[in-house]
Amino acid sequence: MLRILVLKEKKDNRVCLIPSDIKKLIENKIVVYVEKNAGLTAGYTDQEYISAGATIINKVTKEVIDKIDIIATVTVNRNKKLFTIANPNIFFWGYQYLVNNTKEMYFMLKNNISSIGIEAISKDSIYEFIIPNEKIKGSYAPILAADYLSKAKNKFAVGQSIAKIDENGKNANFTILNYSYSGYFAAIQALAMGANVTYIDQDDEILADLTKDKKIVALTKAFNSTFKTVHFSHENLVEEMKNTNVLIATNQLPTVKTVAKITNGMLESMPKGSVFVDLAVETGFSSDVETKPANIKKQFQTISGVACVTIEHISSLFPKVISDAISGLNTKYFIQLAKSSEKSLIDSISKDKTLSHAVMTYRGNLTNSDIASSLSLKYTSLATAKK
Repeated sequence: MLRILVLKEKKDNRVCLIPSDIKKLIENKIVVYVEKNAGLTAGYTDQEYISAGATIINKVTKEVIDKIDIIATVTVNRNKKLFTIANPNIFFWGYQYLVNNTKEMYFMLKNNISSIGIEAISKDSIYEFIIPNEKIKGSYAPILAADYLSKAKNKFAVGQSIAKIDENGKNANFTILNYSYSGYFAAIQALAMGANVTYIDQDDEILADLTKDKKIVALTKAFNSTFKTVHFSHENLVEEMKNTNVLIATNQLPTVKTVAKITNGMLESMPKGSVFVDLAVETGFSSDVETKPANIKKQFQTISGVACVTIEHISSLFPKVISDAISGLNTKYFIQLAKSSEKSLIDSISKDKTLSHAVMTYRGNLTNSDIASSLSLKYTSLATAKK
C-alpha cells in the first residue's frame, strides 16, 4: 500500500495535491497524510482534505515520516531539515532544478536522500510538469515588462507602449532568447499585445517551425506587427539588443544549464529604459547578471539604465491554477505506482522509464545523467545505485 505525505510549502503559496485528487488516491487504496494548513494559501482548507479521506498531521516528525513512502512537495529543496531525518527508502517528490541548486544537491547526497525531480518527467520529449509553470511564466513576462517600460517603475523609461497608439507611433520590439515553453508563450503574449517579436535560438529547424506557427502568423496579421527569427551568435544577439525594448531570456531544458547567456556588458548595448526579464531563474539562469533568484519583493535592479527583472517561482503568484495542474499530474503518477505489480517502490520506479529518468538522487548517488554531464559530476545509474 502506497503512503504519501503532503507537506506545507515554505515561502510558497502552492500545494502539490488538492482535495478532489486526494479523493481519487484514496479510492485507489493510497493512504494520504497532509500537513496542517498545507493547502490554505491555495484555497483549500484542512476540512476539505479530511472530507476527501486524508489524515491531517499537526507536526511532521521522524516517527511520522518513517511510515511514509513518498514525501510530496511542490519544491523539494525547501525541506532541508527533513533530509537529516528521512531514511533512504523514502522518496522526496517535487520540483528540484538541481542544475541551479548545487548546494542543496550536495546536501541531499550527503544525507543519502532519494528523490524524483518532476521537472525531468518527460514523455516523447514533452515535459508535462514544466508546461503549466512555463505557460504562466511566459504569459506573465510581457505584462511584467510592460509595467517596467513605464516611468512609474523605471526612471530611465520613456513611457513606451507595447502596441502603437496612432499612425505616428510604433510597436515595442521584443527579443526572446533560447527556445523553450516559456519563450514560446512569451512570444504569443507579446504579439497579442501588439509587439514586434524577434526569436533567437541555435536550432534553425525550430526557428523555421516558429515562422509557420498558426498562432504567430494570425497575431502578426491581427496587430500589423512583425515576427522574425535569428540564428544565435554572440554578435547577432548584441546587434538585436541594440534595438530592443524588452529582452526575455529563457532556458530550454530543466536539467541543463543554458548555453547563451546575457552579461552585464551586453546590457550596455540596450537602449536606456529598456527591460530585461530572466525566465530561467529556477533552471540555471540565462544570464550572469544575477547571483541568486529574487523574490517578488526584490525582483528589480537597474544595470546600465536597463531594468533587470528576476523573480523566483513566478507561478507561485498564481497558486490555485498551478496547484490544480500539478495535483492532477501527481495523481496520475501516484495511481500508476500504486497499481504496479513490483514488490517495492524503487522497483516500480526503476521499471518505469519515464520515472526512472527523473530520479535525481538515490542513496547518496547522483542518478540523473543530464545534470551530471551539465555540471561535470560523477554519474551513477539507478541500476548500479540499487545494488
